[in-house]
Amino acid sequence: MAERETHTQRKRETQRDRERERHRERDRHSERNRHRETQIKKQIQRDTEKETDTERHRERNIHRETQRKKQTQRDTEKETYTERHRERNKHRETQRKKQTQTD
Repeated sequence: MAERETHTQRKRETQRDRERERHRERDRHSERNRHRETQIKKQIQRDTEKETDTERHRERNIHRETQRKKQTQRDTEKETYTERHRERNKHRETQRKKQTQTD
């Protein structure tokens, strides 16, 4: 009879050990899954920030290109203006010489 109780006690102890191990295993899996979810959320956040940065850079580059074009246009207008004045001054000088020769 004592042997049967000892056997039963060992069986119960083994079952308790298995149950504890199952709980530990379940807890490890839960922790691993929580960690994985956290990593996924962090990656999504980084991706979102990267997209935002990319969009900001794209907008900044568009702005820069627009500014460059405006500056080029201003430079062209300035050159044209300068050239017109040069031609006008040359014409005036020519007219002055003609007038001086006529006088």
